[in-house]
Amino acid sequence: MENKKDSFLNEVIKQIRVKEARESVSIELNHHINEIKEKWIKKGLSEADAENKAVKQMGDPIKLGQQLYKIYRPKIDWLMIILLILTLLISFLPLLSLNSFDYTNGEYLMKRKIIFILFGAIAALGVMFIDYRKYKKLGWGFYIAGMALLAAIFILRGAIINGQIYLAIGSLKIDSTFAVPFLFLGFSSFLSNSKMKTWLTAILFFFSLLFIYSLANNSTTFLYAIMIFMMFWHSKLRNRNIFIIITVMISLAGGIALFISQLLQGYQKERILGFLHPEEHAGESGYLYLLIKRMIGEGGYFGKPEVKELLPQAHTELIFVNLIHYYGWIVALIVIFILSLFILRVILISNKINDTYGKLLITGAITFYTVQFIYSTAMNLGFLPIIGMSLPFMSYGLMPVLLNSIIIGVILSVYRRKDLITVN
Repeated sequence: MENKKDSFLNEVIKQIRVKEARESVSIELNHHINEIKEKWIKKGLSEADAENKAVKQMGDPIKLGQQLYKIYRPKIDWLMIILLILTLLISFLPLLSLNSFDYTNGEYLMKRKIIFILFGAIAALGVMFIDYRKYKKLGWGFYIAGMALLAAIFILRGAIINGQIYLAIGSLKIDSTFAVPFLFLGFSSFLSNSKMKTWLTAILFFFSLLFIYSLANNSTTFLYAIMIFMMFWHSKLRNRNIFIIITVMISLAGGIALFISQLLQGYQKERILGFLHPEEHAGESGYLYLLIKRMIGEGGYFGKPEVKELLPQAHTELIFVNLIHYYGWIVALIVIFILSLFILRVILISNKINDTYGKLLITGAITFYTVQFIYSTAMNLGFLPIIGMSLPFMSYGLMPVLLNSIIIGVILSVYRRKDLITVN
């Protein structure tokens, strides 16, 4: 026979129309009822009478359920969604400029871009509706999946483009970037677990980092290292351990950089010299840096759409230069401002998150986004060497859109459940 407490709880839960909020409501109600119950027991009532008294004191279950639903129902960050939609729409601007040059593949690229945008929008919304808390216990599974994918790319390497190794499945080419979301979820779980051994986490990180580097994906290696570093910094590890990890990471990074510098091939050294001294290498590796400088200078406030000069990589790595040259600084700065609003919004959101796992997910996600944004912008302005770094959402390709959409989806998922009690 159902007692008064169970009957009361069931009536309250009926008012909660979202399944994932019911457990949080049930946890809080049980906690409050038990607190009140203990007070009545101390006053001399029996356990059964104290529980009935506590349930009665909670009030009308229907009204209480409706009030709790308003508190605990999942939230949607409409501002973030509006920013995402706006960004996906303006990401067509670079391809529209290519059409003005009668670019041979312009129409083909535009059709594919539409498909990529649709995939990105679906991915972001799909991840938002997934309860991120359920993945906290799956850290090892995510890590193994990410490492298995890296191993498959390394062993079955189907294509090598510009020195970077890909796994080819039909027309789809998979690189190490595809493994990052799995490794990201894995380390979010590891670093939110105070029982996880620090030395083991550090070893797992270095294995994965070296694996990504072995696939010759320098930009992903750079992004991944900084993302995990920031997650380490915000983890539940003790300060002493964090200091040791940072020291080891900096030492190893310096050692690896020194080792790599000794292995650089002639063309790679030439690229570095072209960046450092473009005028001295104007006919070779410095040409592109000089071209960037000139095209940025010609753009002015309103651009030079009448100039029929197509910039290399205008829809990928050098997309910001293309925006400045074709549309002008005003449009380019508006684009940068909109992309910057994601960072500002996430900073405001992070202050409202109490769940350690959720905070780590947001830390990793926004670090990955911010590093892309800053490096790509600085690279396009000639302040950093040119590597395969995308401007989030803007650069052409499935992965730049899909990966950043998933990142935004993760942030939306954490925000959606920020008022729910963490379920361990």
